[in-house]
Amino acid sequence: MVKIVLGGPPKSGKSCLREGLKQAILGFRRDSPGIPYPYVITACPDGEGAWFQETMEKYPEIAKRSRFNRRRRNLWGASEVIRRTLTQFLPHTDVYIVEAFPMPICDEKRAKASKSDLKWADGSGTLATYGHAATKSLGTFFGFRGHLLTTHQGVPVDVAIAGANIDDREVLRLMAENRNYPILLGDKGYVSEALHKELLATENTCLLPTHRRNQKHQYPQDFRKQHGKMRRRIETTISQLTQQFGVSRIRARNQWGLQTRMSNKIGACLIGTFLNQCLGRPLMKLKDLVLT
Repeated sequence: MVKIVLGGPPKSGKSCLREGLKQAILGFRRDSPGIPYPYVITACPDGEGAWFQETMEKYPEIAKRSRFNRRRRNLWGASEVIRRTLTQFLPHTDVYIVEAFPMPICDEKRAKASKSDLKWADGSGTLATYGHAATKSLGTFFGFRGHLLTTHQGVPVDVAIAGANIDDREVLRLMAENRNYPILLGDKGYVSEALHKELLATENTCLLPTHRRNQKHQYPQDFRKQHGKMRRRIETTISQLTQQFGVSRIRARNQWGLQTRMSNKIGACLIGTFLNQCLGRPLMKLKDLVLT
């Protein structure tokens, strides 16, 4: 028996390739009846392609979008277990990178007119708030801020969602409790002597943020160049997650759905990374993975 696993970003042709392989095998079976029937299991359907069309024809109640979304939300815990398990198979490293990115619901002008349920806090107290993103050409926006932790190779290992007005350092303090991060690189938003001492004492984590120019103590020039080069890797990862997985685009109607979608997208990225590791390819080369 031969097992084939297909993975890749949304709308990359997975369903079309899967259907093509199935039809090709069925064609061979007509000439050679001894060939086993191809059974297909869709682990995390995205509501598109051949799976959705077939299910709509045979089981219209199951294929309803609302039921699919409820089923996906109910499986949030399982998808989190899969995501965290996959991180255990990543190459070992002592250097990690942290970065925050905006997740706007709408711009500042439309915030008051918005009827989104995300404006109200959930059980954890998370709700959409006003924030500012000077480096992303957004200015003031209304929504959330995603906080991503990656390895030095750019592979995401943890993610959190907080209100856009929450200080990045406060979120990092909580994320550092989930896993051991011996060395953690960050941008200027994580500059804090108190946080540096706290993480070193409680989590054995050495926080090395980018220093501001007016700070008294500066890194040596060679280390500063290497620090900047390594830290920029997470910006490439965020760009990949934004363009290929749509992590900064909010389509969920409540916080539960938002957390579920984020977990699924990061999990899909990790599956692609794991397949690349098995194939001996660069870990974050995801866009053409489905064609490999």
